[in-house]
Amino acid sequence: MVVKFWYNCGMFRIVYIALLAFAYILSAQASPRVVRTIPEAKNLSHAEFQSNLPFELEGQIVLINERKRFILEKDGERVSLFRHPSDATPLSVKKGDIVVMKGHTETIRRNRERLPLDTYDRLRIESAEVIGHKDPPAPELATIGEILSGVHDLKSVIVRGEIASLFKDEIDADWYYCTLCEGDKFIYLTINSTTIDPNLAKALVGSTIETTGFCSSIFGLRRFMRPGVKVEHPNSIRIIKPAPDPFSVPELGTITTLPIDDVIRMGRRKTCGRVLTAWGGNRILVKTPDGGIVRADLALGSNLPPPGSPVCVAGTVATDLFHLNLEEAVVRAEPEDSLSVEPPPVLDEKRFVFRMRRKLKNKVIFLGDTVRVSGTVNRILHMDDSSVRIDLDAKRMRITAEANLNRIPLEGIEPGCRVELTGTFVTDSDNWQPNAPIPRIGDWSLVVNEPGDIRILARPSWWTARRLVALIAILIIVLAASFALIYALGLIANRRGRKLYQEQMRLDERTRLAAELHDSLSQNLSGIACQINVAKLTAGDDETKGILSTTERMLQSCRTELTRCISDLRCNALEDPDFCAAIRQNLKMLALPTSIEVTFDIPRAAMSDTTAHSILCIVRELVTNAVRHGKASFVKVAGNIEKHRISFSVTDNGCGFDVAHRPGVQSGHFGLEGVKDRVNRLDGTFEMSSSPQNGTVAKISIPLSSHRAKEAAGT
Repeated sequence: MVVKFWYNCGMFRIVYIALLAFAYILSAQASPRVVRTIPEAKNLSHAEFQSNLPFELEGQIVLINERKRFILEKDGERVSLFRHPSDATPLSVKKGDIVVMKGHTETIRRNRERLPLDTYDRLRIESAEVIGHKDPPAPELATIGEILSGVHDLKSVIVRGEIASLFKDEIDADWYYCTLCEGDKFIYLTINSTTIDPNLAKALVGSTIETTGFCSSIFGLRRFMRPGVKVEHPNSIRIIKPAPDPFSVPELGTITTLPIDDVIRMGRRKTCGRVLTAWGGNRILVKTPDGGIVRADLALGSNLPPPGSPVCVAGTVATDLFHLNLEEAVVRAEPEDSLSVEPPPVLDEKRFVFRMRRKLKNKVIFLGDTVRVSGTVNRILHMDDSSVRIDLDAKRMRITAEANLNRIPLEGIEPGCRVELTGTFVTDSDNWQPNAPIPRIGDWSLVVNEPGDIRILARPSWWTARRLVALIAILIIVLAASFALIYALGLIANRRGRKLYQEQMRLDERTRLAAELHDSLSQNLSGIACQINVAKLTAGDDETKGILSTTERMLQSCRTELTRCISDLRCNALEDPDFCAAIRQNLKMLALPTSIEVTFDIPRAAMSDTTAHSILCIVRELVTNAVRHGKASFVKVAGNIEKHRISFSVTDNGCGFDVAHRPGVQSGHFGLEGVKDRVNRLDGTFEMSSSPQNGTVAKISIPLSSHRAKEAAGT
């Protein structure tokens, strides 16, 4: 009734509609947002990029570069998309295709060497579907002012201007950067250094060019603060006006304060003076007649002038924020009397060391000064075939000196020498580059210019701390090795002593048993034999005499076996590691007048003492029977291990016998029965084949125990 009342009054319908609306809101929130237009993609915030939003953008591909960057355009709007290099499946698209690209937004963080942690957003492509094709738009003619305003961003442009400077990126050496000027405005051109001819690169500085490129603010590993142009290919660079004579440029002068942008726009300048020093393969320091110090980084292929020579240097103006320097410079020799430059005085060592100990942050105040110091050579490092660096310890301060081996011979100078060194103070500071607000100030060093500028004060002592440490280390190693050897020899001696003791104990025990058997059992058996002999002489009937004769033969067999057992106990044949030699020794004791050949390829270690003793007894019995009963003139004993079993045989050329009717125990013959009993106790098999006048062959096979089988296999 309540449900019917609610339904009739409309409350049921209101609740039902509210539930549907709530479910719709939840489903709308659950479905992700999809970016479908280029303006929407360009206006995404950093937080939206981090949320990995999917996108589905339609447009024409107007550019594809080598880093898998795609520029998509539609209705005059352009956006940059990326294909990650790790994506294995290539996109089957080309420039001019009209496509639908799908993917997601992402924020990546990279931390490269000498590059601060960088975070940036991008659109990552996952797939692309081609829906048409048309010719891409032609490059637009643009001025430097228009490029700086951003109206040509992500477009192919044709731009012209004068190249004021050219330098390599110190982070990514695959790129050249050019300063392209038009009036008081300038932008940066980027050129792939692996594809441009070095001669063309040198010819660009000072020339007016026209080139086609892609307008952007991201080049290589850098993101610029202002738009620039990436040259599509060096062949697209056309020199409209060649650069003038490199030495027809204005003088550098003695400018001390100038904004960095104005330094970049100065272009090429020249200066004249005398070379104070040359180092690093391409750097020289020039002192002008007015006392100024200019560092010049020479262009590729230039020869370093000798120190003291008058020169004129022309190059692109740069700055390390302390001095004006020249980059990509060329050098021209000047007449000797054309320049009058005062040589720098030698800086007092005490004053220099005192000021350096104060840890002055700005050490460039010494640039170009001549310094004389003394110290101990700590290390000599060869930088290349002609350049060497020397580390000196001078009054609790580390000093690095650089010398050219072509001019400065270092004969006799080695670590540990105390030397006096005179050199020119230089620093390896970087020039200001785009996106480098503070150039790196490198280490300072003293460059040796003349052979007499480095003089040996004292030779190194033969007994040095390093050699003392090496000697102590060698002694420790020798002592440790000696202790280890003594310990190992002690272990071996103990092991062999225990083994010899155990062997001696066994020999003593066997000797004792042999003596007891001889003194007790053997004497008793001899007494019994005498009694039987007396009984046989006094017996009245033939039957009793027959029984006594059989008993006498049995007793004689026992006495013979006991004698052999006592002989085995006293013999050391079981201790011989060569079991073949043990068999020969055992058979030699029989003194048989027969040729016996023994070939027993079974190691003694593969058999227990019981097995070895049984085999000796079996071989001895079979050989004795062959000689005594078979009248054999040749007997061969052979044995080996086959499939974890000891197999051996005794073969003779005797008269043979009928195996089926051979005499047994009833006839007083116990030898073969004893052999069979020994083989049965060892779980072996015994086979004998013989016939009259054809000799006899006896074959025995005995299984090895499990551990003995493993030992035999190992041997």
